[in-house]
Amino acid sequence: MMKYVLCMIALCVSLVSAAPSDSTPISPSLEEITQFGELAGYDLLHSEFAKSSQNEGAKIIAISDFFNLTDFALDSALVARVFLQQIKDSKIFTLTNAIAGNASNADPMLDSIRAMRNNLEFNNVIPKGALLAPKYSLGGRISNNIKELGGKTIVQYNIILSITNLENGLVEWDYVDTIKKTYDGKIPKNFFTPTRYGLICDGANSTDISLKEACELAIAEIWEGSFQDIVASKQDSIVRYAKKACELDSAFGCRAYAAVYRYGVGEKQDFTKAMKLYQKACQKSDGNACYNMALMYQNAQGTTQNLKEADTYAYRACMLDFEAGCELRQKLAALAQEDTLDERGQTLTQQCEADDSVACGDLAFYYYHGFGGANRNPTKAAHLFQKGCELGDVNSCYQIGLWHVSGLGGTTKDWGIAAGYMDKPCNLYTLKQACANTTHQVQCQKHYENYKSNACFSLGSLYEHGGINLKQDIKKALETYKKSCDMGLENACVYYNNLRESLK
Repeated sequence: MMKYVLCMIALCVSLVSAAPSDSTPISPSLEEITQFGELAGYDLLHSEFAKSSQNEGAKIIAISDFFNLTDFALDSALVARVFLQQIKDSKIFTLTNAIAGNASNADPMLDSIRAMRNNLEFNNVIPKGALLAPKYSLGGRISNNIKELGGKTIVQYNIILSITNLENGLVEWDYVDTIKKTYDGKIPKNFFTPTRYGLICDGANSTDISLKEACELAIAEIWEGSFQDIVASKQDSIVRYAKKACELDSAFGCRAYAAVYRYGVGEKQDFTKAMKLYQKACQKSDGNACYNMALMYQNAQGTTQNLKEADTYAYRACMLDFEAGCELRQKLAALAQEDTLDERGQTLTQQCEADDSVACGDLAFYYYHGFGGANRNPTKAAHLFQKGCELGDVNSCYQIGLWHVSGLGGTTKDWGIAAGYMDKPCNLYTLKQACANTTHQVQCQKHYENYKSNACFSLGSLYEHGGINLKQDIKKALETYKKSCDMGLENACVYYNNLRESLK
């Protein structure tokens, strides 16, 4: 039978039988962790990685770091131990203790053995070359998502194990699974815990890392994807870490601090402050920050749209080897070309300038799609939708609301803002108000109820799920779904009934 060697610091023979340390009602139980380990072990033993190399000899795998990226204190090393227990019991792998990661504690005798191998007496027993070097590394990470639903809080733990080839950096095997825990009400603040780097950034002593680097790593631990998707429980922390890192002359810290104000995460949205911080980071040769400055000028965030300034910063980003800056310059060049609007486009422009609500909404589609002689300019389209909405056009309100859901056209990805726009056609604008400021009366009156019902349906979805700067509100979700359903939108009826059933 083929044997594999895994380098592990502590043999997994003393599997913890008690509950994991620092456990809370939302911590994964030993039973749940054990089940994960069994499934991961089965997947590894039956993977192509194991099957395809039966003639290669023993695979030596070092246990690397197992990072806890959750909001809570968890024994991430326990996940590794339970997983490796399944491997050990299979009799396929031989476990060794030669190389250390943080998944378990190193045996101090190893350092003594290495130091004494030049002693003839010890060299006879443990000669040089007896400790085998690994070709592969096994690492892992645990993160979490938090969602409030119907008075309960659901925590989903995402666990990833992966084996990396140390010679070429390729991932040879990985395994992903989740563990869900439900808590009645909101999770108490004392359940949350900062990460190691967060503690250092907040002032805990450390001899192996600088304060600036610790703050940068603390930011990176929280900022894994979209800045706007950072959960509420971590927003105060990232503001604190970003501010301190920026004060310590970190370009990355200043860029993160700029994002705080640009997206209103943990602080009130302030484009002016965001631009100053992006500029500071850009001056420190952060190409990503220069690129974001270009985007703000392109998208008219904190300033009027200025394509020349946008190109200046995009060029600097490109020169700093930030490829997105090079690509943005090509888009900006297309935007800078003059429009050659067709006759209808020219008429709509004149009408919109005279505050015709429907004309502004129709003209917005010209610039969004780039037809009728208009250069495609989503930012200009967004401003036209916004103007049309303020004048009463229900379709403009509906469209600009949708854009804020996903951040189209340089709009801020903000569900609270989106809900505010969709509320106008759903609950505020009557037919008389919606058609008060337009010469396109037939079009306005004909489509009024259709746009209204769609706006109510979308508003219901926003309230059902909750999102960026919008709290989940099941009562409002039911109300708006019902309103849309009563206007004849069948999908709204389905969602209304499904939501009611889920609450029983």
